[in-house]
Amino acid sequence: MTVPDPSARPAATASIVRRLGSIGRAGQVVRWIAIVAVVAVARWRWQQLIGPQTPFIEWDTQVFQQIAKLPLGFDLVFSSKPLVVPLVYRACDNDALAITGFQAELAFAAWTILTVTVALVLRRRWTRVLAIGVGLCFLLEPTRVGSATSMMPESINDSLMALSIAGLLAVVRLTGRPRIAAAVATGVLGLAWLYARDVNLVIALTATGLAMVVWRGWTSRTAWLIAASVVVASGVGLWSTSVAHAPLPYQQGWDLRFTPRGAYPLITNIVDRVARSDDAADVPAGIRPYAGAMQLVWGGPDARPLHDWIIAHGTATYARWLVRHPFARIRELVADRWHILGSPLSKTMPGHWVYPAMSPRRLTSNHWIVTLLLLASPLLLRRPRADPLCGLMLCIVVSGGVGAVAAYYGDATELTRHCYGAGQQLVTGLFVALLAWLDRVGRARPGVARGSRAATPPLAAP
Repeated sequence: MTVPDPSARPAATASIVRRLGSIGRAGQVVRWIAIVAVVAVARWRWQQLIGPQTPFIEWDTQVFQQIAKLPLGFDLVFSSKPLVVPLVYRACDNDALAITGFQAELAFAAWTILTVTVALVLRRRWTRVLAIGVGLCFLLEPTRVGSATSMMPESINDSLMALSIAGLLAVVRLTGRPRIAAAVATGVLGLAWLYARDVNLVIALTATGLAMVVWRGWTSRTAWLIAASVVVASGVGLWSTSVAHAPLPYQQGWDLRFTPRGAYPLITNIVDRVARSDDAADVPAGIRPYAGAMQLVWGGPDARPLHDWIIAHGTATYARWLVRHPFARIRELVADRWHILGSPLSKTMPGHWVYPAMSPRRLTSNHWIVTLLLLASPLLLRRPRADPLCGLMLCIVVSGGVGAVAAYYGDATELTRHCYGAGQQLVTGLFVALLAWLDRVGRARPGVARGSRAATPPLAAP
């Protein structure tokens, strides 16, 4: 019998390792080629969809353009719209084609980055493929495609939201210096998102408070520092909504006390909600004949006593209206649930925009699918401390829901548009939570407890 030479074993083992390494590298090359091919096809389809669209310009567009012409300074910060969108208009020289072109490129980049990031944080091959498919549906969703060439703030806010979520996913999964770099980039993107829409201030405060509870942030100085930074930045943003400023051209003739950013929504809530409800006796009788807030603002000297009442008592009156009939408020939210969770913004869509009757592009806005995800959310988001990805999605979904309610009751006009950003955050969080749950279920890897942190690896190449 021939006895194997023990000295030959290390050489054979090294040969096998080298062969497996070359196969692994080849597999990574194939995967990256596949990713590039998918991105190229998505880009072709994206361009095919937005190419025929012509920019949509609405009355609000002139407000952003007027703010963009202001000199850099406090007037720009405290003006009638949040800071970021007017800065984009300013950088594009208020040119409609340049603005919509920037929005389209930003939207494609943002949702492509989020799709790739979600795919990379998942550990199973089939869930990665599924994540890419879901990400393509988000990217090519009809309302998102149309918003890219609409001169309204929804597209920019939506893109910054997607980039911020991608950054948070990277922070959760990376370690060492890459994690620090991702945290810095996420902080910059998050600050831009924070000042894109006022409702984002409420979302940020809610998400921060929930994150402190989920991960016991009170035990960490770093967590306290991050939370304090978010609270200060959000506080500055909320304060800016109450600061009067020099009237813009469209505000000529207004009562100066109505120029703060939060004043006009308060007037719409008083005129269109309280004065039209069973609590109409809480407001002066002179307000009830006005058909809309703008008529009251332009009411002239005869309306000055009504202006004085709104400034002095409007906020308290509206707050009482909100809390006096909680079941009525719940019924309103349920009845308007699809305005909150992302109905198509057909009134602000560009020319030649098409909303397909039946298409995979409508997957992420399908009412039945979103309803099932909402019902399954307790399962999808349970044990947030066991998996950081689950905890992150819990914060995103809950804060998005709170933000959607805040947007709904923050302004009585254009409910669907105002709720769109927060609603999309909630829906995005639910889909990512579903993918993360599918990635966790099944047989855990040997030596790894199901649901443990080690069950989901750091961000890595596919």
